[in-house]
Amino acid sequence: MNSMLRCNECGAVIYSWEETFRWTDGSWVCGECFDALTGELDRRETAELMGCETALGGELLFGA
Repeated sequence: MNSMLRCNECGAVIYSWEETFRWTDGSWVCGECFDALTGELDRRETAELMGCETALGGELLFGA
């Protein structure tokens, strides 16, 4: 039985000492692919992944 963990994005082997990241679709990706995937996100998508709330300045100033 082969129990090698592989990146779901590029197929690279992920060794036991390497970090791996769960992407939004539930797949596990290596650090390089995680960097590439997050680099493609816009600010709102990045904020959502981080759990950050977003608002317009007017909403905060005037309670709109």
